[in-house]
Amino acid sequence: MDKLDQYRIFVQVAEMGSFIKAAHALDVPRASVSAAVQQLESAMGTRLLHRMTRQVRPTADGVQLLERVPCSSATPKTSSSCFMPANAGSPDSSTWTCPAASRAG
Repeated sequence: MDKLDQYRIFVQVAEMGSFIKAAHALDVPRASVSAAVQQLESAMGTRLLHRMTRQVRPTADGVQLLERVPCSSATPKTSSSCFMPANAGSPDSSTWTCPAASRAG
């Protein structure tokens, strides 16, 4: 699954407040939705969602990501420009950081 799919899935989960509802809306297995969000969180080095028994809501970093990724209609051009490669010297870098996570400390 590519980064754009991960962003799209994250936005859907955050907006719907549920992994299951997002999975139904996107017509993908719940396990795939969960895995995509976990991969995005791992790549960004921060937790993006608060997971509660019956509800999911974005963390502060998740809110910042939602503000930077223009909803589920994000294009690679608009969404990728919102994030900075962790190793800016490497054009094929697959590690990205969230500006909010970079400032936390």
